[in-house]
Amino acid sequence: MASKATMQIFRAAEGRVLPDETGDVGMELLPMSQSTQDGFARLIDAGKTQQEAIAARPTADLDPVWARGLFTGPMFTRIAYEGLANHRATGGHPS
Repeated sequence: MASKATMQIFRAAEGRVLPDETGDVGMELLPMSQSTQDGFARLIDAGKTQQEAIAARPTADLDPVWARGLFTGPMFTRIAYEGLANHRATGGHPS
């Protein structure tokens, strides 16, 4: 099951994700999102700042496919890092 932070990313992108040929939206995004969330968690756990996380380019392998349009890799990293860091800081409760 997707985490609350992952689902917030999906809601942020709502209306911008094109459906696949079956009409399903986001099904292939879930594994990618979980993978990137795990990567962001490792950066946060290592004490990296948001700028250090952006410089680490944690989405570089995904950028050719996913960083076309709404989000660039650095923009997605900033949003996801901030969301996960805030989620952790508030114990998973909205601030």
